Amino acid sequence: MTSFDTLEDLKITSNPLDAEVYLNGKLQGKTPLNLAGLKGGTHRLKITKKGYHPVMRDVRLPHKSQKLFIRLRVKNQQDEAVTSYG
Repeated sequence: MTSFDTLEDLKITSNPLDAEVYLNGKLQGKTPLNLAGLKGGTHRLKITKKGYHPVMRDVRLPHKSQKLFIRLRVKNQQDEAVTSYG
């Protein structure tokens, strides 16, 4: 990922709450979450919660704090492949 010498803050909330937040592949905690002191530039963000589709995106941190709200989409039975032999 691209980075600069500045330090930035990233505040992440989600619906539903308590989703796991990964930044550049490392677990940071659960939402709501405030990540302080991040290097400015582009970071890979992944938000996951059991029963919901994961959300992945690149986040570019400017020279100020940034807030993100992530709405997770519920998985339905068609999303999960189930094989039954009988």
